[in-house]
Amino acid sequence: MGSKKIIIIVVTLLVLPIYVLANQKVEFTANVHSKDVIAGRAFELRYELNQRANDVRLPELENFENVAGPTISQGRSIQFINGKKSDTFHYTVIYMLVAKKEGTFTIPAATATVDGKTYKSNAITLNVLPQEDNTNQSGYNNTVNSNQISNDDLFILTQVSKTSVYEQEAILVTQKVFYRIQNLDNPRDIKFSSFDGFIVQNIDVPQDESLRLEHYNGKNYQTWTVKKALLFPSKTGAVVIEPTTMTFAVPIPAGYRNTFFGREQVFKWVDKVVSSKPVTINVKPLPEPKPNDFCGGIGNFTIKSEINNLELSANEPLTVKIKLKGTGNLKLIKVPEFIFPTDFETYEPTVQYDYNISSEGMSGTITMECLAIPRYEGNFKIPGLSLSYYDTKENAYKQITTDDYDIVVNKAISTSTSEVVVPTYKGEDVSTLATDIRYIKQETKSLKPRKQIWTGSLMFWLLLIIPLFVEFLFIIFFRRRLKINRNVALVKSKKANKIANKRLKQANIYLKEGNKRLFYDELLKTLWGYLSDKLSIPMAALNKDNIVAELTTKGVPQDTIQQFTSLLNRCEYEQYAPIDNSQEAMLNIYQNSVAVISNLENAIIKR
Repeated sequence: MGSKKIIIIVVTLLVLPIYVLANQKVEFTANVHSKDVIAGRAFELRYELNQRANDVRLPELENFENVAGPTISQGRSIQFINGKKSDTFHYTVIYMLVAKKEGTFTIPAATATVDGKTYKSNAITLNVLPQEDNTNQSGYNNTVNSNQISNDDLFILTQVSKTSVYEQEAILVTQKVFYRIQNLDNPRDIKFSSFDGFIVQNIDVPQDESLRLEHYNGKNYQTWTVKKALLFPSKTGAVVIEPTTMTFAVPIPAGYRNTFFGREQVFKWVDKVVSSKPVTINVKPLPEPKPNDFCGGIGNFTIKSEINNLELSANEPLTVKIKLKGTGNLKLIKVPEFIFPTDFETYEPTVQYDYNISSEGMSGTITMECLAIPRYEGNFKIPGLSLSYYDTKENAYKQITTDDYDIVVNKAISTSTSEVVVPTYKGEDVSTLATDIRYIKQETKSLKPRKQIWTGSLMFWLLLIIPLFVEFLFIIFFRRRLKINRNVALVKSKKANKIANKRLKQANIYLKEGNKRLFYDELLKTLWGYLSDKLSIPMAALNKDNIVAELTTKGVPQDTIQQFTSLLNRCEYEQYAPIDNSQEAMLNIYQNSVAVISNLENAIIKR
């Protein structure tokens, strides 16, 4: 290879990455380590670009002070993935800021100049916490400084949006672990609140919102949200949210030891059982008298209707679509019946629920489509729909209605010359004429006498007796099946293992996909559903206490019962754990579930 070719290759290798980077779309983003910061404490604000910037300028900062920076770093990373090369350039500008006061503040977009063009970053909203009442401003303790673990250093708090509500009015409940201890081990022996007396709708908590820094009772804590849900009270009176209990392993000082690098403190791990306090909710009945058209809705709603045609022919379909939209107990609303004129043929309406569950409540739409067919011509009025709900903001019943529709139905259109379609009256079916009488043929045909069937022969008696015998066997068989199927508990018990295996197959699919949340959801449904079917106890009445009692009565060994309850606790914890499981850990839990169900199936005494 000549020297000219070598020079060309070297120049190409040097220039090509610069050309590629120059033609990349400029990405300019602002980042902070946490969106929760403490007033008076410095935090890092980073601006990252994928190209070199000539100038990066901070926006005007009213509530923050720049105490250090800018510090600039740059570099290039080259990766080969599946034989493809990716070349990425990093340009980072770092500032150290201090919040002047507590509150929620936004850092506006910064500007950067790249190749003469100006670009803007994203804005960042920060939650600034106040300083602690004492001199410790670290946000949480590094260790426990005594042999006693204070209840102020580690506790569970149940927070509710309201303590006095009407029946079926939504309550937001959040359960958090507050801690000021580093190296806190994962909890075990978890027993979540059962939420008896409530209909529960769980809310998914994203990873970045699950772990936060919060100010509580004059101190700053790290918090872990273990449960967030909407509760709809299903009965009136004083309803108690039972405590959630967990056991943590906590490091406490255990003296010092001499090492090559000097004296270092030694810690030992001790168990700390923490429980949230019970919370009592006062559930009030709705005021009487209730309107006759009350639909059970609690919240705030609107309603509207649409019709596909105001003028049509007889026997043509007519569709009315009704949309109920709002925020409240959407899933518990009784959909009202839409009334058509008596001479319309009506069909069962289709109902669709489209809702979203968040901290603001359950919001969405109920869509009802009603189909009817007018059977004769004339002018008709379709009355609007009327329903009432209870408005929790104004503490009063409100009525909402849809419009009336005036419909013109024209004479039915004939669809064929060979048959006449006659629209029926007063809701009767459509009949077809000109097909019941055919033309009488006049030609003659020779007639032959039919052979007589032999009677009294062996074949005659066999054909008579065999069907009767088969019918007798079928009657005996189906009566026995009917008797078995009437015993619903026995049927469910026999099919419990088969249903559990089907659910385990679905959990295995989620395991292979690495979908942690759906995997543990399916496993918990499998475990609870298996016992509900096997023990003939409704799912709503199942709890860990009556499971242990019932399995003991069935003669199941205590170690098998302990394995099952421990597996339930582990699945419930891992479902809301802040750290994602490895594939190996999920596989281990799956295998334990298969083994435990198999052990229970073999151990339960057949009645």
